[in-house]
Amino acid sequence: MITDVKEPETTELYKDLHFNQRLWINKIKFYKNQINILQSDLDKLVKYYFDKELMGEVEQYQNKFIVYTDLANRLIKEYKLLRNKIAKINGNDSIKIQEEISDKRISLKKKTAGFVDYIEDLKENFFIFYTSYYLSENHVYSN
Repeated sequence: MITDVKEPETTELYKDLHFNQRLWINKIKFYKNQINILQSDLDKLVKYYFDKELMGEVEQYQNKFIVYTDLANRLIKEYKLLRNKIAKINGNDSIKIQEEISDKRISLKKKTAGFVDYIEDLKENFFIFYTSYYLSENHVYSN
């Protein structure tokens, strides 16, 4: 009599973790794309309005966009490394390796949550800044 052979529970757990890593990578890419949209809006603003005070703020936002894009790239790389490590694990791997992966996953999750919070805050502040100067390509005004 042949019966279905189930994979060990640890293998199932790591398949779920591998899938979750892919979801986190996609979430980071989503926020990275939002930074690109903000950068495009900043470029539009600079195209129509020249003021020393404005340019100081523009430079600050430009620097933040660069830093956060770099952070997104680093987080994606860390997630990919972890995802690849998880993909190679089988149920026989040592507890030390399993704990290392668990610790790294928790650490990355905290970093990503912080990243998302920073981006959400940046978007709010940028929207206030942007709309105080720029309404459309036909209408730019100053307070």
